[in-house]
Amino acid sequence: MNVDANGLTKLVQNLKVLQAKDATGKLTIALANAPDRMLWQVCFNNGQLLWITSCEHRVRGWLRALKQAAPQLVQEYWLTEMSELLTSAQAKPQEHDSCWEIQLLNQALCSQTITRQQAQAVIQTRLQELCLSLVDKPQLSLNWLVFPYEAESIWMGVAVDQVIKPVLELCQQWRTQLSPQLQADSMRISLNHALVVLQPERLAQKVPAPVHSALSRLLNGRHSFWDIAQQMQKPLVPLMQFLLPLLQEELIQLREIPDLKVQSPKPSTESSATFLNGGDRAPSSLDQPPTLLPGAFPLGSGTSFLSHPSSRRIIACIDDSPVVAKELEAILKPMGYSLLHIVDPVQGVSHLLKQKPALIFLDVMMPNINGYEFCTFLRKTAAFKEVPIVMLTSHNGIFDRMRAKNVGSSDFMSKPPTPSKVIMIINKYLTPSTAGIPSSS
Repeated sequence: MNVDANGLTKLVQNLKVLQAKDATGKLTIALANAPDRMLWQVCFNNGQLLWITSCEHRVRGWLRALKQAAPQLVQEYWLTEMSELLTSAQAKPQEHDSCWEIQLLNQALCSQTITRQQAQAVIQTRLQELCLSLVDKPQLSLNWLVFPYEAESIWMGVAVDQVIKPVLELCQQWRTQLSPQLQADSMRISLNHALVVLQPERLAQKVPAPVHSALSRLLNGRHSFWDIAQQMQKPLVPLMQFLLPLLQEELIQLREIPDLKVQSPKPSTESSATFLNGGDRAPSSLDQPPTLLPGAFPLGSGTSFLSHPSSRRIIACIDDSPVVAKELEAILKPMGYSLLHIVDPVQGVSHLLKQKPALIFLDVMMPNINGYEFCTFLRKTAAFKEVPIVMLTSHNGIFDRMRAKNVGSSDFMSKPPTPSKVIMIINKYLTPSTAGIPSSS
């Protein structure tokens, strides 16, 4: 057993040592004052981060990471696969600590449902949650267990150095902006806690109307801080800064919630897994609608995990390249979006007006008119003044970005389109309004 005096700093040092030693096995993490209560497991394969497992809210964390980085896996088929693996694990308690998540990542990579970059992004999301959950813990108990993984595994992991930098920057932001306030007020908050509204009338007077609407929907005792930040598409630290005064004034209250539970499908009538939210508010029968993470879809409904009105499920790609259009369609279709491909922007204006896309990807270099000029035209058209327009280009220089901004584009994306870049754009621009909560520090 190794008890670390500097908490997170020592943990990161240990992760880097395991990387340098090409270690294969599991690092278990607990608090020094409760060494027998394991909190996290970090799986390594030849020095690469293979998977990170939370012992609390394991299913919630897994689905959150997928929704963020690999939404193709938040679909009926993959949720069913997950259910079967969990059912098998529950039938063999002695093997319950096996990393079934690795098996799912392997299957998804083998079937080319996700890319390696998406798998790496999933790991980074879990690493972020691990580090932030321990950021203010002074002492940790670490144990290393040699644990070989299957040699034929296609998912070989990601280097710690490749994913740790932005995570540590976020932890530093937490320490600087939140830790002093939490310590001064002696507030013991777990990011796995849910929130409930205690005084709805006072809350309505305290916050802007759009924010109050979002809070009323999410602060119902079923969604953790992590879930709320993801659903509202807000960075965690600014969101916490916004919520802490509401907690101090007792307008809202913390509540412990269990992990999501999994029930196997009924052989005769059910064709998919059903994920039920534990606790007294949860559905008590498979005949009732299942409750997933915020914004997730009820299985078998045929809808995507993203909560957008059906009339806003069209995304336009204005690009003379059919290859780019096919790449975008391959990414967007599993997310529940239809792609409107327009080769000639001048002739395609009528189609844009008729289809009213929720977002437009616009190529910079086209034969008859360049994207900057067409973006200027769109911004002068009433129907497209508020529609997000993302410029597509093979160039990624500062002058290209400045010019794109000057003509009114919303964002800038380099070619070729990749799932991680496209998903980031979709999450950024096609979510319910939560104006009033700061988006950055």
